[in-house]
Amino acid sequence: MFKLGLTGGIASGKSTVLKLFSENSAETIDCDEIVDSLYSLPQVVDRIASVFGSSSKEVISQIVFQNPVKREQLESILHPLVKSELEDSFLKLVSLSCKLVVVDVPLLFEVGWESLFDAVAVVTCSRSQQISRLESRGFSKDFAVKMIDCQMPFDEKLKKADYSLDNSRSIDFTAEQVLKILRDLNE
Repeated sequence: MFKLGLTGGIASGKSTVLKLFSENSAETIDCDEIVDSLYSLPQVVDRIASVFGSSSKEVISQIVFQNPVKREQLESILHPLVKSELEDSFLKLVSLSCKLVVVDVPLLFEVGWESLFDAVAVVTCSRSQQISRLESRGFSKDFAVKMIDCQMPFDEKLKKADYSLDNSRSIDFTAEQVLKILRDLNE
């Protein structure tokens, strides 16, 4: 089974690209969905609440995007659990004779998970698009900038990537790039 890691900056359009892969018959896994499922486990919620005084994602995001130490504490709780879920999913997909899985891992390079994948694709867009997309989700411009600045810049991610997808134009333009990657992987 070929494992393609999909990453990029916050609000770059990773979910849109993941959906395009899914619509073109690739198996997909979204690590944000894994995190959401972890928030339903009492032992995880209790551990997070003991560190942050709250288990509210909104409260926690306000803290972690302004405090690198707290962000590392949250990641130390969640990332091992996400990685374990991913590895379990890979085993299940192999048993089902899956040929390709595409996994959306927002912090793939930041957490050093490159070795989990056979190749990595980075989704990019302009910084102004990221800010605009985050503002449309209800974040202030200042907070959007803080969120973006907490992640590895696109140019650094692109140096480590096998593929890049420019998601700054139309959905059709992005879809063409997805199809090109799929054709390349099927050769």
